[in-house]
Amino acid sequence: MKRWPLISIFVLLLIQSGCASYSIDRTKNHLAPKLDTAGSAYVCLGEDGKSHTKVYCGSGMAVTRVIMENLSRYLEKVTEGKYFEAHDEALKAALYGGHTYLFCPSIIQWENHYTKQTEVPNKITIKINVIETLTGKRIDSAIISGKSRVMTRGGEQPQDLLTTPIRIYVDSLFQ
Repeated sequence: MKRWPLISIFVLLLIQSGCASYSIDRTKNHLAPKLDTAGSAYVCLGEDGKSHTKVYCGSGMAVTRVIMENLSRYLEKVTEGKYFEAHDEALKAALYGGHTYLFCPSIIQWENHYTKQTEVPNKITIKINVIETLTGKRIDSAIISGKSRVMTRGGEQPQDLLTTPIRIYVDSLFQ
């Protein structure tokens, strides 16, 4: 009879320490457009994420870099924006650079908690708009969310939650 409390505590710890979770929700199309691997992409730098009054410096760059790494697997030419640009400025930069596609990420939610101590998971939600530069038409849009597990080893950052879902999202655009 003394085993049941130990087993229930073990099961509870297993449930709490579950894997990180993520979701990809296409907001425009249910099916991804097929992008041309002979094309090129300009990834604009989004604004840094905010949570209440805290600004997470460098978070916009972190998102841009993850997107660029994945696009580079399919496209020979991928350029990143050097500073935050409004949509029209980014489109002009993409056109001027001769790029086929413009990727515009924006951070909706960015929560970086000391998960190991507080048991509050890190959370991230970003939106990615894909624009065809010649027409200025949005050809795809997705909201990507991630949530860390509660029990971590420490040192995990919100951008670590993006690696897998952005890889899956970019793969869907080319396969």
